Amino acid sequence: MNSGGYRFVLEQAAFEQFTRIREEDGDLLIVFFGWLAGRPFESTDYQVIDGDGREHYGHACGPYVIVAWTDHSVREVRIVQIIKT
Repeated sequence: MNSGGYRFVLEQAAFEQFTRIREEDGDLLIVFFGWLAGRPFESTDYQVIDGDGREHYGHACGPYVIVAWTDHSVREVRIVQIIKT
C-alpha cells in the first residue's frame, strides 16, 4: 500500500503474526498500517530498542501494539512485530 510516498512492509515475523489474527482485526490493522505509512514522522506511543540497537516505535491500535521503524532511504514503514495486549 502506498500513501504519501511511503509504503508499509510487513517483515516475516509480523506477517506470520498477522496471518493468525482474526479477520475483523486484520481489516483494522491493514487500515492502521496504511495510516502509519501516510504519517512516517508521526510521534509514537512507545519506543523499543532491538538487539542491534535500532530504534523501533510502538503504536497502539485497538488491542494490539504495532512495532515498526521507518526506513526513509527507501520510503518504507517496516512493521516488525504485532503484539496482542
